Amino acid sequence: TAEIVLMAVGGMALLWTGPALEYSILFAGAVLFSTITVWVHVHNRQRSTIFQVVSAMALTSTSLVAALSATGRIQSWTWALWGLLAAQATAGIFTVHARIDARVAAKNPAHPNLARRPARICAVALLLGSITAVWFAHYEVAAGLLLVASSYLWDLRRQGDPESLKMPLTKVGLRALAFSLVYAALMIAGLW
Repeated sequence: TAEIVLMAVGGMALLWTGPALEYSILFAGAVLFSTITVWVHVHNRQRSTIFQVVSAMALTSTSLVAALSATGRIQSWTWALWGLLAAQATAGIFTVHARIDARVAAKNPAHPNLARRPARICAVALLLGSITAVWFAHYEVAAGLLLVASSYLWDLRRQGDPESLKMPLTKVGLRALAFSLVYAALMIAGLW
């Protein structure tokens, strides 16, 4: 309840000082996603990979709100920022799911690793994005994409090592968070 009140007060302040139409559209999207999130949690489906990817897209869309509040409008570069942040988060989700599947498969070899292939595809897509960014002389963006792509590909490779699979997921998560923060900073520096 306290968080809803704080969000409402913050939202009203933004509406009061900024472009009402853009904020209203973004806030309507946030309300819709919040409603979906409640439904997903009530039905105990929060571990669904699809829901987690949609969540990543919704949560990274806050970059649009940040840019809108900082500049007074949604700049063209903010759409690219949102897409790049969502792509990195999606790759991270599939990589973590692949690690979890690999841990289960280490104990039960019949368990399929359904996330491994999408994780590789996402990591390779980030790598190709890095090459494209170099082509267009967006070197900070290229560096960030190369950093996370190589991190995810390295993690996928290490998942074949039983010792690596013993690493606590909290440590995996903290490492991924550190890469994500550096990545986000490089994306902002390269696009702003």
